Amino acid sequence: MMSDIATDNGRLPSPLLKHYDNIFRSYYHFPANLDEGNIHKLVADIIGLLDVAESLGSLKVITLNIDNALIKQGQVLYRSISANAPVWASLAMRLHSEVIMREAIIHMVGQWTKIKSSPHLDDEVRALCEKKWQALNADKMTAERLILGHYPSHLQRPTEPNVGPGGATVLYKGSTRTDAYAAQVVAWMAMNLYRHWVGQHICTDAARYAADEGFTFYNAVATGGEAYLASQAVEDFAQFFPLSSKGRRSFDEQMGLMKEGVKPYVEVLVVNNSSLDTKSFAIAHLTCAKVEKSEMPWKVVERASGVEQGTRRKRRADTPLESDDELEVEERPKKRTKDRTALSKKGTDGDDVGTGLPWEQSGEEAGEESNDGDVDEEDEDGTDEA
Repeated sequence: MMSDIATDNGRLPSPLLKHYDNIFRSYYHFPANLDEGNIHKLVADIIGLLDVAESLGSLKVITLNIDNALIKQGQVLYRSISANAPVWASLAMRLHSEVIMREAIIHMVGQWTKIKSSPHLDDEVRALCEKKWQALNADKMTAERLILGHYPSHLQRPTEPNVGPGGATVLYKGSTRTDAYAAQVVAWMAMNLYRHWVGQHICTDAARYAADEGFTFYNAVATGGEAYLASQAVEDFAQFFPLSSKGRRSFDEQMGLMKEGVKPYVEVLVVNNSSLDTKSFAIAHLTCAKVEKSEMPWKVVERASGVEQGTRRKRRADTPLESDDELEVEERPKKRTKDRTALSKKGTDGDDVGTGLPWEQSGEEAGEESNDGDVDEEDEDGTDEA
């Protein structure tokens, strides 16, 4: 593999000498000698080290040292990832760095419509981001539907049971009288204006289909108060629907209650699951995506590779043998093929989880079906004797 490394009159240039030294240090569990004073120099140092390690087949030995050196950069690293997530995802794929890959995916999912065409993304990374983005969009749609369907509890007039003559149960009619609703007319006006504002944002693609993919909209709803539908908007509304001073105060109070009531619907969207300190370093995209260790793209590749190897072994075992010598060699693998076939029939049917909307009632689907009878039939057909 040494032929892949450029030399100068048979001598290694000093950068390569440093990379080789770091590889040897990693083999003996010593920290790598990397330029950690500047993240740009550090990345250049790391890429050179990765190139040498890959040419020597020593990548797994140096990844931990590189990962630790990068994580030491703290918020400098996380700011760099948020600004150029696809490139960092590509580096994380080479390093198998869970920390960097998780951070990069969180930032990419929050601005996926802008990033999905990046040439730096591996197919596995792109597939994971697309999956996370689809799930995020479903959460956004659910939040918007809940906001538009929100009724403050104090506006509701549930009928109350009452005992009538002779002990019969009758309905209390006081809550359904017209004057009971008329007393809350200002609250209904505030709710109407609120829904008007939300509906306009959804229809004009200023919510989940906005250029920032809803970042401004959902954060405004989560903040409440004067963050949206501020005093000026109410003044404009009052030009068409004038209110007395008392009515205006009541209107502002009811609007405040409306804003507070919808905050829980967007909490899951505005949570920061990245390691970036978004209070100190402002960004304009959501960082609420969740990425588990088991979802790391290289683990998906490894699992797929294992399945492919197993399929190849099965095919070789099922191939007709041409001689007794081959029979003696292939006999045990053929027996394992039968065992795998029997086990593969004991699958689990997935449950239909529905859309997850609050007003839908979900029930448990039927559990796993036992296929023991199928295995018995296979035994009766003489598979064991084979």
